[in-house]
Amino acid sequence: MNDPRLIAISNLLAQYSLGNFNTPEIAMSKNLDEIDSIIGGVNMLGEELEATTVSRDFFVSIYNTVSNFLIVTDVNWQILDVNSTVISQLGYSEAELLGMTIDTLIKPGQTDIVKQELEANGNKRSLELDFSRKNDSTIPTESHWSTLHSPGGEVSGYLIVADDLTDKKLKEREILLSIMETQERERIRVADDLHDSLGQELAGIRMMLATITNQVHDEKQHTNLNSCIELLDSSLENIRSICFDLVPSALNEGELIMAMRQVIRKLSAQEDVEYVLETHLEKTHLSQQHQIAIYRVFQEFVHNAMKHAKCSEIKIEMEETKGQFILKVSDNGVGFEMADENEFSGRGLSTMNSRIKALDGSLRFFSKPGQGTQLIVKFNL
Repeated sequence: MNDPRLIAISNLLAQYSLGNFNTPEIAMSKNLDEIDSIIGGVNMLGEELEATTVSRDFFVSIYNTVSNFLIVTDVNWQILDVNSTVISQLGYSEAELLGMTIDTLIKPGQTDIVKQELEANGNKRSLELDFSRKNDSTIPTESHWSTLHSPGGEVSGYLIVADDLTDKKLKEREILLSIMETQERERIRVADDLHDSLGQELAGIRMMLATITNQVHDEKQHTNLNSCIELLDSSLENIRSICFDLVPSALNEGELIMAMRQVIRKLSAQEDVEYVLETHLEKTHLSQQHQIAIYRVFQEFVHNAMKHAKCSEIKIEMEETKGQFILKVSDNGVGFEMADENEFSGRGLSTMNSRIKALDGSLRFFSKPGQGTQLIVKFNL
């Protein structure tokens, strides 16, 4: 038992326990006895431990270097591991994150939807989720969820890989705002051209026809000229209506509520629908850009209601409270079935939603068959 080789084995194993896997191996004797067999095994163990450690360190290095969020949970969605990106971006310490459930970081109940997908398909791709930072702000992400299995094949947990979409969303917002500004400038240009060019020319033609009419004594020609004047009057009225729809003068001056009242007066005279505007506001604290967005959403809702809802009343409510501007527009029409209040399938709904989100607002849409339709828009002041 005093064989120095046993002491060498003991010392080498002690070095391995400290992580020193590159410690020189023990030389075997020429006897190749049982102790030499042990020495050979210990030497091989050191080589395997060193290779395993290098692989582990390489993996950990990659794991903590990638810019994606990497989160590992158990079957109950309790977080078991995160990479450094999650820690730095969400603002939590590793100790705070470990043991936390994923529901704390994303919209409550979302994991139930994901779990159903995982049980059916094994993974869930392209799921957009907002992860919550410790300071209550959020990070938009596109996430990939995968099921992890134990060596026996049982589900042992889940892996979440998420891409930060913040820069992408900002670029999309900039592009959308640019498109909106271009659209409004084009509306103004078309309205000005119609009013100042075509409108003035038609008005001039009307004046000349009126003068000629007064000089004509043939009854048939007089009647025909009067018919032309009536058609011109109708055309001029249509041009004024188009110009108003494109850019109400009040809206151009930043008077949202006045512009909406003008629309209501105009529509009330044309359609058999009652419009109810409820607000204590005379002016809003919104920027002109926000006011234009509100007006276009209101305009789109009314257009859809008149076309599809078969309603007898459209109600508009506006208020500013607790640092928020809130618009509610509803009709008492036939309504329709919605799978999800956040699902904007029609082009008009999608445009409304994009317009509001581009200005950091929120839009919620509700409808049920026989219960009418309502939208709610909110902006922080």
